[in-house]
Amino acid sequence: GKFVLSEDMISHHYLGTITSIVLTSDDKYIISGSDDESLKVFDLTTKQQVHDFEDAHGGKFVLSEDMISHHYLGKVTWVAVTSDDKYIISGSHDKSIKIFDLKTRELVHHFKKAHEGKSVEYEDLISHYYLDMITSGTVTSDNRYIISGAWDGSLKVFDLNTKQQVHHFEKSHESKNV
Repeated sequence: GKFVLSEDMISHHYLGTITSIVLTSDDKYIISGSDDESLKVFDLTTKQQVHDFEDAHGGKFVLSEDMISHHYLGKVTWVAVTSDDKYIISGSHDKSIKIFDLKTRELVHHFKKAHEGKSVEYEDLISHYYLDMITSGTVTSDNRYIISGAWDGSLKVFDLNTKQQVHHFEKSHESKNV
């Protein structure tokens, strides 16, 4: 028999799971990231949602050749806010980092392939794992650098002002097993 995914199964599979939450430094706003590719901003005082960055990472749906596993590549994996509450920064399984202006709600910059690498097929698991998917990140307290980590164990440092990568710690968490 064949495994077939219906449109309903695709659209309801874990969508909406919150993957990251951050507060602004004044504790006024909650920003959440989700595996439905969105970022949402909530006002903690009024208890209302004030903005929805729908499809913030607008990824694509990918099926393995055997149609057994699938991933939403636009899944937001981490969210950070600069200490001056000016920017929301988010990373995603689509290998990108995006910077949004919190006040204007506009996209300021898009590091399209912040962690570019290779995909590896693990035959035993019958699924594809994209080792360069961004899994975590942060912003330095002086708002100078964005630091992101990926599934491949690498860390990358980006200058927030120049929008350039300034360092790559390759295999920073490579196994030392003997």
